[in-house]
Amino acid sequence: MTASMDEEAPAMESMRWVGVDVHAKESVAAVLDQATGEVSTHRIAGRPDVVLDWLTTVAQPFRAVYEAGPTGYGLVRRASERGLDVVVCAPGHILKNATDHIKVDKRDAVRLARLLSAGELRLVRIPEPDQEQLRDLVRSREDVRVDLTRIRNRIGKFLLRRELYPPQHAESWGVLHRKWLRSSGRWPRSPPARPGPARWRG
Repeated sequence: MTASMDEEAPAMESMRWVGVDVHAKESVAAVLDQATGEVSTHRIAGRPDVVLDWLTTVAQPFRAVYEAGPTGYGLVRRASERGLDVVVCAPGHILKNATDHIKVDKRDAVRLARLLSAGELRLVRIPEPDQEQLRDLVRSREDVRVDLTRIRNRIGKFLLRRELYPPQHAESWGVLHRKWLRSSGRWPRSPPARPGPARWRG
């Protein structure tokens, strides 16, 4: 679910808009001062939690945003507990230039700050922790299924290249197929290793 910027964004002339490009080891923040139009950038070394400590040094009022991604929603939840105005946006709705195929953290942070001030970001509603855990479980299960299919296809092609064929009536990856794979003598033996060049010993 998403939320409109117009519904929630505070309207203040002295507002500061903060875009944060969050990473596991180091983040980059950009602060857009609405009164002056000036933009300052800051490199924040450390885990994402350090971003919250840095935000406490930003003059109020401000609103900060970061993209939904691998860092999850822990940062925005802890920000709420500390009374910091932090929101999360959907990265898939951000328009990017054709030249943006190379990621630049500073540029991305500035873009987030400007889009946030213009109300052009699609905000994400933060799920409850149990909802997020269920979502992660479903995604992990799907990832495992895709990985399993990819590995099975790779094994099948490996056997075809070596002209190793399962029994005709064996269902692919069924009981007979698995038994055939585990049976002895089905895998080609590796050729004996060739001796390397003799080393001269003085």
